[in-house]
Amino acid sequence: MTTPVLERFYQRLIKTPMNLDTRNRLGSLLAAEVRHEQSEQWQSIVSRSDSLLDPLRRLQNDGCLTLQIPYAQALAQELRALPHRGQGQRGPGGRTETEDLEHVNALPSVQKLIQDQSLHALVSLYLGAPAYLHSCQAWWQYPMGSEHKASNAQQWHRDRDDLAELKLFFYATDVDASSGPHGFVPGSHTAEGLRRIFPSTSDIDPVVNGTEHIFIDDNILIQRGLKGAIKTWIGPAGSCFLEDTRGFHRAYIPTEQPRLLFSLVWTLGVGFQR
Repeated sequence: MTTPVLERFYQRLIKTPMNLDTRNRLGSLLAAEVRHEQSEQWQSIVSRSDSLLDPLRRLQNDGCLTLQIPYAQALAQELRALPHRGQGQRGPGGRTETEDLEHVNALPSVQKLIQDQSLHALVSLYLGAPAYLHSCQAWWQYPMGSEHKASNAQQWHRDRDDLAELKLFFYATDVDASSGPHGFVPGSHTAEGLRRIFPSTSDIDPVVNGTEHIFIDDNILIQRGLKGAIKTWIGPAGSCFLEDTRGFHRAYIPTEQPRLLFSLVWTLGVGFQR
């Protein structure tokens, strides 16, 4: 049973500056406790593992994975049909480039995706324990003109929503270079991957190894010694992918067309994230 003190401690812990290796090690400890607490559900998940070994291996290696959803077009249509004003809402820092949508989790295709046992098993196997659905949301990202200053999410960063997390991103509109595609650095979700991608700086640069939590642009990432490729997710409505956002990721700024993005986020810290 959690207490307010433990909740506050956990919430501070996950935002504490720590390198990626430490964060992932703590995530593994958390996963072990969740497996113990939910052993029956975990055994049911493990029974599905044989059919998921290939996508799991690719996800573990790259930190990202393309998904094919049979009802992707229905999901995209339902999301586009949600009421919206066509302009951003005033959010943190007075920013107005984003419009969050309401009643997303009530959509039939969203519920179908949430209840997909194979998807939940894949996510859980990756996280190392039965996954908890932390959030379900969709938002429009609008072009803001040439003078627009990138928000935090529109710069390279790592997420710190929990010690272990995995996100699903789904494009409900066509996304090309002019409509704000999502970017990710494959392999940057593990300390081993960082040593391959940033061979000269991963052990000593606090920005690279995650100790310093800041938001940076492409040029700074390259200046830090980036040797790996940047994955830019471009594709038609219905495109979908999983991503470990403990790795470096960002949204690029829409310059011509708006983007409608849907996301599911799974974590392990059930008692602290509600």
